Amino acid sequence: MAHPGTGVIERVPARYGRHVGTVILANAVLGVAAVAREVVLAANWGTSPLADAYLLAMYLPDFVGHLLVGSVLHLAAVPFLARAAHQSLEHLDRASRRLMVEVAVVMGVFAVACGIAAPSLIRLLGPGLTPAMQGQAVAFLRWMLPALVFYPLYGLGSGRHLARGSFWQPACGPVVLATTVVVSLAVAARTGRLELMGLGHALGTAAMCALQLGRWVVRPGPAMATAGFHPAPVYRAALPLGLAVVAGQFAVGVERAVASGLGAGTIAALNYAVKVVNFPLWIFVTAITTVTFAELSQHAADGDRPGAIRRTLAALRLVLFVSTPLAVATFFLRRQVLAVLFGYGAFDAAAVAISARVLAGYALFVPAGAIVFILSRSFHARSEFRVPLRAAVAGAGLMAALLVTMPARLGPAALGWAATGGAWLHAGVLGLVARSQLDVTWQRLGRGSAQLLVAVLPPALVAWLAARFVGDAWLVAPVLARAMGAGLVAVTVSAAYIAGCALSGIRWPEEFSLLGKSALQPGQAHRSHPVGRAGS
Repeated sequence: MAHPGTGVIERVPARYGRHVGTVILANAVLGVAAVAREVVLAANWGTSPLADAYLLAMYLPDFVGHLLVGSVLHLAAVPFLARAAHQSLEHLDRASRRLMVEVAVVMGVFAVACGIAAPSLIRLLGPGLTPAMQGQAVAFLRWMLPALVFYPLYGLGSGRHLARGSFWQPACGPVVLATTVVVSLAVAARTGRLELMGLGHALGTAAMCALQLGRWVVRPGPAMATAGFHPAPVYRAALPLGLAVVAGQFAVGVERAVASGLGAGTIAALNYAVKVVNFPLWIFVTAITTVTFAELSQHAADGDRPGAIRRTLAALRLVLFVSTPLAVATFFLRRQVLAVLFGYGAFDAAAVAISARVLAGYALFVPAGAIVFILSRSFHARSEFRVPLRAAVAGAGLMAALLVTMPARLGPAALGWAATGGAWLHAGVLGLVARSQLDVTWQRLGRGSAQLLVAVLPPALVAWLAARFVGDAWLVAPVLARAMGAGLVAVTVSAAYIAGCALSGIRWPEEFSLLGKSALQPGQAHRSHPVGRAGS
């Protein structure tokens, strides 16, 4: 909200429950759209070499445009834009425009260079593809290259909204992208125009970007390169974040390269397995992480170390309470989960089998990923970047080493186990450093781990029995029967987990109240604070 006649943004306390609700709702819709995208891809191309080529081409725009530049600049720019917003809306618009122009020029030149070097890039990323499929991947990549520009613009545009205390545009942007990609894949499958598969990605990122920018970026306004705006702090803040992303994506690049040599369809199988484990992270953990980071940032600004410790431990208990049984159930029911989600059309029994081999290890990734999300944010809230960077490098190093040594013995299954091993090392390094900061004794940690282990034994037994009883029946069952069977199994596993919690002494976590709490006490209701830190 702005003061009349000044354009200065008035800081009001964030309504965390409403913001979390917005993120959860948008992520739930995104999850549906993401499932639809994978269903269309699986039904029409399954684990074919063409699916491998499409997913391999998508890696470069996703890695460089989305993760390395877009997401990192978003996190780094929000505090910078929030400081500009403290002065006036005019200052915010000037700073936003300058950042966008500089980034668009640099990424535009980079996209052209990637288009020229596309054949070499594809040979580097997918050396195991046939020459024909490498050529198809080059064509897909060139259609997707505009996303290299639109992803960073989306990141900066959504950062501008967070600096103003607005959340719905950033939350809905990925939904627009996923929906556009679903439509383009469906049209490509129906018409045979394969170029639409790549073009849909470019159009989706353009639409996602347009939702953030709206009319403000093109309406007449102040000059972009004005005195007093120096974006160098944004780029310096992005450096440690970018290095952590590079470490993780180096391991992912090794993973894709190894997968390309493990037989046709392995890259596609890896994609389906990753999507399954990402669903709980997208919908649940991301929302909790956003709220937790907002509260931890406020505690850090207030110098409230006890409050920060309580909130971090509460968030960890909550994400582990939910993610651990999901991981166990997914491990035992991996074939059935894949059959329910993707087992249509070209995604036959062979595709389920190879995807399930990858998912076996990846299923246990979920709790480690949840721990990494929470603990990394606890360090970032205090502007501590070295420990998360070192932990990311350690996890990526182990993952890459396992990818080099394990496939000879385990084949495609090594992909999942290598990723999970790296994730748990990443979480372990963060946990070892954070343990003393959070005042957690080894006795308390051991007692809590033992309780959680006892609690997941009943749902693990139920999931194992369900997998033995159902077998591959869901792969040939009608859609309605699959849905009803999946719902019955989910209810039974949940009931077994509740019983396990009662047996181990774990009470229903009071931390669920996090979704409806504000980090501010009533007496702080009108205190000014940097919205950029809370919103990011």
